[in-house]
Amino acid sequence: MIVKTDAIILKSMKYRDTSKIVTMYTKEFGKLQGIAKGSRGLKSKFGSSLEPLMYSQVVMYKKENRDLHLLTQGTMIQSFNSFYSSLEHLSVAFALAELVHRITSHEEKNIPFFQLLLTTLSELDASDEPLKYLYAFEAQIAQTMGFAPSLDKCARCGNPIDIDAVQSCEFHIEDGVLYCQDCTFQKHNGTLRIYEPSYTLDVQLSMQTLKMLRIFLQWNISSLKTVHVDRTVGNEIENILRCYLQHHFDDARPLHSLELLHRI
Repeated sequence: MIVKTDAIILKSMKYRDTSKIVTMYTKEFGKLQGIAKGSRGLKSKFGSSLEPLMYSQVVMYKKENRDLHLLTQGTMIQSFNSFYSSLEHLSVAFALAELVHRITSHEEKNIPFFQLLLTTLSELDASDEPLKYLYAFEAQIAQTMGFAPSLDKCARCGNPIDIDAVQSCEFHIEDGVLYCQDCTFQKHNGTLRIYEPSYTLDVQLSMQTLKMLRIFLQWNISSLKTVHVDRTVGNEIENILRCYLQHHFDDARPLHSLELLHRI
């Protein structure tokens, strides 16, 4: 059948002399792959609509029980101009696309997730602090897919964790819960565990990191314009969210798109 849907282009690869195979996250069908014949020609009817990170409307022949569909038309809806003028913007944008490609299954429709990705790309395009949108997106993946961590109270004693009253607490990756300072001491027989990236079950959180995690989970992406993330806090958040997502998605390992950025 012939279908039309909005799509965010995640990646593309050359196919034969003039065509390409495109992976996209669509509003109506989730992640799909399509082949666009002749799309690499100078006079291609697709223009730049199938380039990575474009927000486009596509028309395709979609066949049941097929992994590859025939794209017949593409119209660009929005181009994110800042992505190609800044290495940091481009790295974060490709990291978002890479993450979506890794953690989503083919043809699992999720309109809130599509809208989350689109909003994140739009806000990233207008921001001078790109990395915070990657952190917020990773936090809200958990919210959108139903495994958001519980960051308000201690899972053992039930007391609220007040970021103004204590210096640190512990986040348990496997269960997505917090332990207050007193319960952390009891749980480890009086010895606080020091966080190491290779140890992925119990992670020490500073209160500034916990504050930012709460913001990223609770605030709308479009409300983050005035939020600033310190580099040290950002690194801690990235490690924690990577461990947490990897616990739920086997393929949520460190992102290739960020490797160059981390070397700077």
